[in-house]
Amino acid sequence: MPTTAQYQGVIDALASIRLAESALDDLLATASGSVQAHTLNIIYSQLNGAVTLLIQAQMAADDAIFTQASASLKAQAAVLQASEQALQKIVADVGHAAKIIDYIAKAAALIAAL
Repeated sequence: MPTTAQYQGVIDALASIRLAESALDDLLATASGSVQAHTLNIIYSQLNGAVTLLIQAQMAADDAIFTQASASLKAQAAVLQASEQALQKIVADVGHAAKIIDYIAKAAALIAAL
């Protein structure tokens, strides 16, 4: 079973990712081209992958399952960092991109601490 601190880390990481997804929705609605929209959709999919792993960790009934889920999440953290870099390259609204990047970075840091 995850500890209380680990459980809270999962909850906080989920919240950060959901905020990033919401902000990405705004960007997708105003995407300036198909390449930008495609890249944003890829990032959104990567965030959804992290959400799935976080929910698995949250629902872990024993230490072995939680350990496996958290190991997968730590690998996913590198994918999230790559998403941050991709956002910086394609989003013209620096402030909006920074907000999303902050949410993703916070989630990645929380995941790394699991």
